[in-house]
Amino acid sequence: MKPEKQETARPAVKTIETVLEEFLADQHTRLKAGTLRKYGHIIHLFQSSLNNYAYQYLNKTESKLFDRFYHTKGEEHREFCQIFGPEKIPENVGEFLNYFMVRKVLCGKELKQSAGTVVKKLGRWLQGKGYVGRENGAEIASSGATATHELPATEELLQLLVE
Repeated sequence: MKPEKQETARPAVKTIETVLEEFLADQHTRLKAGTLRKYGHIIHLFQSSLNNYAYQYLNKTESKLFDRFYHTKGEEHREFCQIFGPEKIPENVGEFLNYFMVRKVLCGKELKQSAGTVVKKLGRWLQGKGYVGRENGAEIASSGATATHELPATEELLQLLVE
């Protein structure tokens, strides 16, 4: 009897990068230009957070896949968002809102509040498109709604401590 071939893990067909581009394209029809730019900025920050921190939470098989593409030179090189699909978004929203936006992004209250709003909309959109399940979509949206209030408050606290 021949041993079964083990299937090699491959990057997602529909990557996080592709899904986030689709999200922004869908927002283009309903948002004013200034608001759309803000959404684009937040999505760029979210991708940066994912590309720089999300690999830490991968299982062994996923880590091997990530390492294979991330540590490759040239055209074969891929970032986290170019390897994994939208199923990796829910588990990384907390890192983005509670760590990255607080400790890594220097901005005012308005942009921090916008981050919560964009994440809330993203959660609902991901669920509506079927990229994440109902529970995950609701959890992302809830995290975004909470961040809409808490992130600006952290900025106010920081300003008080500085003064």
